[in-house]
Amino acid sequence: MSTSAISSASAPQKLDLYFGIRHHDLQQLGKALENGDLASAQQDYVTIQNLGQHGPFPNGNAFWNSSRQQDFEAVGSALKSGDLATAQQAYRQLQSTFSE
Repeated sequence: MSTSAISSASAPQKLDLYFGIRHHDLQQLGKALENGDLASAQQDYVTIQNLGQHGPFPNGNAFWNSSRQQDFEAVGSALKSGDLATAQQAYRQLQSTFSE
């Protein structure tokens, strides 16, 4: 599903679509990190980042919760520098915030 589906949906549908797409994309990012696939993880990160630009949160953030956004950005920073181990650790930290 693309970000165009979010743009054309009603307000309640937008949130449902956004969260569904983001959840799927986060799973893809996690799988890429788990498999040690740096290129795919980088691409998945950018996909989520772009989704945030069309999402409901201020400043184009992918997450409303600032600590989640910071964890997400830590994943991106590690991926940008090619540090897979740190990206994996930051992703685990991000994922742990969803079970709180």
